[in-house]
Amino acid sequence: MAGPAHAAVASEVILTLPNDRSIEAKAVDLINKATGTIKVAAFAIKEDNGTEPNPIRVALAAAAARGVKVQLVIGGRYAAESSITQLQTAFNGTTSGIKKCGTVVGGDSGGGCFGTYDQHSKFIIFDQTDGVSNVILVTSQNWAKYAGGWSAANNAVVYGGLPWDSLFSANLRGFFTDLWTNTARDNNYWAQRGYVSSPNDSDVQFYPKSSGDPVVSLIKGTDCKDGANHGSIRIAVPDWSRESPPKRPVIAALASAVTRGCEVQVVTDESPSVITQLQAAGVTTWNDKATYTSTFVHSKYILVRDSYGAKTVWTGSPNMTNGSLRGADEVQLTLRKVGNTTVSGLYDAYNANFEAMKAHSRVELFPPSGSAGGAGGTYRYVNPVSGRCLDVAAAGVADGSNVQIWDCNLGDAQDWYFTPLGNNQYIVSVKASGQCLDVAGAGVANGTDVQQYPCDGNPAQIWEQQPV
Repeated sequence: MAGPAHAAVASEVILTLPNDRSIEAKAVDLINKATGTIKVAAFAIKEDNGTEPNPIRVALAAAAARGVKVQLVIGGRYAAESSITQLQTAFNGTTSGIKKCGTVVGGDSGGGCFGTYDQHSKFIIFDQTDGVSNVILVTSQNWAKYAGGWSAANNAVVYGGLPWDSLFSANLRGFFTDLWTNTARDNNYWAQRGYVSSPNDSDVQFYPKSSGDPVVSLIKGTDCKDGANHGSIRIAVPDWSRESPPKRPVIAALASAVTRGCEVQVVTDESPSVITQLQAAGVTTWNDKATYTSTFVHSKYILVRDSYGAKTVWTGSPNMTNGSLRGADEVQLTLRKVGNTTVSGLYDAYNANFEAMKAHSRVELFPPSGSAGGAGGTYRYVNPVSGRCLDVAAAGVADGSNVQIWDCNLGDAQDWYFTPLGNNQYIVSVKASGQCLDVAGAGVANGTDVQQYPCDGNPAQIWEQQPV
């Protein structure tokens, strides 16, 4: 998907599967050919590939040494990484510098410039590179091997030679300036820029947002069956938890879309509790947890085709989490045109990547309740002696709530989802909380309690079906 033939930097989308370093290679090439100023917003730059130096860190240090002004904004969570320390040393005596966001360095949260959770946006702006002015790269990828880096599936959008009056370019540059200078965090950067329409390249919206949910609005606004065909919603996002279970507005919106006639599919690497909620909503879900030991899908995109054939592509940095929506610095694009490729061609390219990820993943389809055991599904378990059901005590949703037998009452605390792992092994989770059937403390002694507990795939949550 190249841009104009005369452009040395092609406008393109780059869509990868695990262990494809194309996005990293493109970024390094652009950095190595840059002059003027490079503005980098990053969530993580890590030295995590054995003895190999991080190529992004090496390229940025070399750029600063040859006189390029490098401005790096890094989230507080990874601000203590050795890559950042090495860059700080390399930038000494140059015009380059680093802005470390947030109040918690090296912690699990508190690392945003505008949000109290994270600086999670991932983009690079070049004043000039390879002779082309105003080049922008926006990606889902972190600059690492793991932690959402090139060992996972990711995507990137590259714009070569954007007009300086492009509203997308102007607002992304403004967002970077605000990241660089901001000192007050109110978890509502949306109020400053919100959603910016830029029809010749990409619409762009900025987070955190204190109220409302643009993803839910997108899903609810999709026409599923008024036109000639049923609509389709396809989402590739690793992390889902906009609200504590069982209330998940995005999943509820997807369930409504299924009811309205949309085909809804998700590729993720989420926990069994989230997988079961997606599938209970009627969402066909592909998960890689049984196949890959590191993150598989780290792309973050939404593909919509309504019943009239109109196509939409959203991509960028946000996950389907409360952190991304309410407390993180994020950038989300609505792709209109990349080079000569319009949204229809962009949709087709992303959809091909979605199909490729499905082929590399493990499909998990819950059949209707009461179907034959062994294939996964939703079940109620009744003890034939007492006539009572397997039940979470008091319909509790807290970690460690006791599992017992109780009078059958058709409640969600007695509906159990079975996620097949193969070899007659299953993860068992309860509808009420989404948590998993768990042996307390991973105990092995007779009489050890069984409870519900957040799903993490440990052996104390794996149950084997054996013939009797």
